[in-house]
Amino acid sequence: MEALFQQFVKEKTYLANVTPATLRHYKLSFTCFRKHYKGELPTKGDLNLWVIGMKESGLPTVSCNTYIPPYLYFSPFIESV
Repeated sequence: MEALFQQFVKEKTYLANVTPATLRHYKLSFTCFRKHYKGELPTKGDLNLWVIGMKESGLPTVSCNTYIPPYLYFSPFIESV
């Protein structure tokens, strides 16, 4: 999954011209995702498991809500590959 995420970042960098701040946010969200989700290739249903894992670990709701949108951008990319 790491290689797919790196490909996603490259496409966002060079094809979508996202800002460096957006890329940092994507990377931070991905790090959080990997911390709370131990599977390999996630599906849309895995988002629920990830959110539950974040909440069970005591992460505040506002932080969870910050990490979710980048995952939503990444999940269609996974399905298209």
